[in-house]
Amino acid sequence: MLLSLTWLCRDPGWEPLIAFIIALGVHIGWDGWNTFHVISTHDQSLIAKFRQLIPHDSRTIPFLRDADWAIPFNYDRIEPLFRIHDEWKSADYEFDNKSLKNTWNKFRESNDALITLATQATFPHDGNPNLVTMDFSDFNNPPEKIAERNALNDRSSHVYMCYEDLVRLIRRLQWRAEQAGPGYPPQGVGSPDP
Repeated sequence: MLLSLTWLCRDPGWEPLIAFIIALGVHIGWDGWNTFHVISTHDQSLIAKFRQLIPHDSRTIPFLRDADWAIPFNYDRIEPLFRIHDEWKSADYEFDNKSLKNTWNKFRESNDALITLATQATFPHDGNPNLVTMDFSDFNNPPEKIAERNALNDRSSHVYMCYEDLVRLIRRLQWRAEQAGPGYPPQGVGSPDP
């Protein structure tokens, strides 16, 4: 890039300008590629914690996918979502990779909205803290109770979609890292690791 800039200064024609623009585009593109496709050690650690908290075969995932908040359920199905809402707030829980950060923020915002709705609309069933209910009956539910149930079901489906997007992205980034071989990502080239 420096050579094309020198060439442009000595001979202000089309060729040096085109060479400079191409070199600049490659430089910017390479930097952009690394910021979107490199998984730092910190990100790998967060991914492992996230997968341990909500593994794909956990009871949380089918609950989100097939949610019906009108039926009483065990608190352990949504407990990981509450833990993310309550504990994953600090900078320690922010991803370095830009695409991971964006997808994670969508998941977290959707989850936070779900937890806010859930804390307003649900409570322990018959005093049992492990069983959660909306106190929804089969008959004579006021319209606002039906609207709450529908909002919770819709938000659960959205959290599930955001979760799936995050898992797909993680899988894709890990696959790319595996394809790159040992020593990936190259240290000092777009990697936040020292």
